[in-house]
Amino acid sequence: KVVFLPQYGFDYGQENGSEISSDLLAGNILKYIGETEKNLTKVAFPDGREALVESDAIMDYGGWLDSRNPLAENILADAHEFLGRPYLWGGTSGKGVDCSGYTKTVFFLNGIILPRDASQQVHVGTEVPTDTTLTGLEPGDLLFFGRKATDKDKEKITHVAIYKGNGKIIHSSGMVKVESLRRGDEDFNEYRLKSLVRAKRMLETPGENGVQLIRQSSVY
Repeated sequence: KVVFLPQYGFDYGQENGSEISSDLLAGNILKYIGETEKNLTKVAFPDGREALVESDAIMDYGGWLDSRNPLAENILADAHEFLGRPYLWGGTSGKGVDCSGYTKTVFFLNGIILPRDASQQVHVGTEVPTDTTLTGLEPGDLLFFGRKATDKDKEKITHVAIYKGNGKIIHSSGMVKVESLRRGDEDFNEYRLKSLVRAKRMLETPGENGVQLIRQSSVY
């Protein structure tokens, strides 16, 4: 197996690589068939279709897995690669992402499988006690927004963001962007601060507390 590396690219249907067949996205896993001429590699999709991809755009799956290092700086580096990408409901790629599709994709590119939706992601990882002072947060933590539980209503999570540090978050809301939860900052978002519900740490014990490593999964 091989993994496609660029944020966005193409595969080709002709032996000379002159005709685009479809698009490919970072993290796509393909079956390796063999090398061809002109720096192209023949691969197969899960449905059996065969195509050609540029050889320098892919990496051996095992080597890719071994190179994943889920540290906060790597999470944030990949998170920044998506800046400016449009919000797309249901999106989980560089073509467009919703809030939880964004966090899921960024963590996947670092070897971690998160649940699909924000309301599911909030139930994995290690709880980080915090409030609107943002005490105790570390870069790479996930912040969850929505409605806190009351005597009458259950907690409702409607949004998730990645914490950058210094009061900043990076998230998909309209598009992928950086905003602040600290009053006085130019990019302060009061609505997000007021709707902050919980924080979870996914990087403390990856592979535990519901935070699954790709290498632990039989799916991939």
